[in-house]
Amino acid sequence: MSDSLIIQTMDSDPPAYGQHTSYGTAAPSTPGTTPAPLFKGPDVKGPQNGETSNGSVHPNYTYEELSDTFTCPTCQGTGKIPRGREDDLVALIPYSDARLKPRRTVRYVFLSIFICALIAGVLIAFLLPRPILFEQKGKVDTVFTSYNQSVPTMTLVLESQFDIYNYNFASLDGQTLTITVSWSEQTIGTNITILNNTITGRHDYLLSGNVTVILTDSAWVAHCVDSSITHLIYMQFMATLQYGLLSQSQQSTITYYRTVSCRPINEIVEPPSPSSKYL
Repeated sequence: MSDSLIIQTMDSDPPAYGQHTSYGTAAPSTPGTTPAPLFKGPDVKGPQNGETSNGSVHPNYTYEELSDTFTCPTCQGTGKIPRGREDDLVALIPYSDARLKPRRTVRYVFLSIFICALIAGVLIAFLLPRPILFEQKGKVDTVFTSYNQSVPTMTLVLESQFDIYNYNFASLDGQTLTITVSWSEQTIGTNITILNNTITGRHDYLLSGNVTVILTDSAWVAHCVDSSITHLIYMQFMATLQYGLLSQSQQSTITYYRTVSCRPINEIVEPPSPSSKYL
């Protein structure tokens, strides 16, 4: 139990015998209670301007309490709070204090909304996946033919070229190119080409793909080997490009119709391997 220390000072000689004098004292603090506030009191005076009841002048005494405290920041220097309890006490401020009145609230709200919208727009522009341009370019070329007379069949290797434009800012990785050929509502050829190409953002590329077609209808086989007529067949093509973009697998499919020459080629040409190149 710590008691407050009282320091007394006398401005004059002690009072005469028989005179009543009051001295300031401080009660000892008990455990668990806040120590008495530290202050310097006013001069102790008598009933009227420092005079005692019998008319004599009362000497002025001052006292000051010494304890482990510091000035309260919200009491304008007139109060003290014990050290070590700064986090347990709550400071009260007047309702009319300027710190309680919001300033430029509308401006800050609109500025925050604008900044959030700007950041969202930039993220959407750069990270939102966009569809790519995938279209067939030019005609379909017959690069290889094979005619089997014992079992009337005609084998054709057809080559198509595709124009690809990546509208995204991120690069895309080509995975597979699937080409399916149909004639008279029947599928006569399918080929899947494994790709290993990277197409950078905002760039244009040219991709080639081959598909093998086998004609087994005897009438069309005779039509292809007849040298007196034009050897053209109207076919339906469906091409599907599988690619990866921003860690997601996507695909783009197109359908196109082309006339294909089935005239036998005297010199057998090996079908070219699929390739991809820049425009």
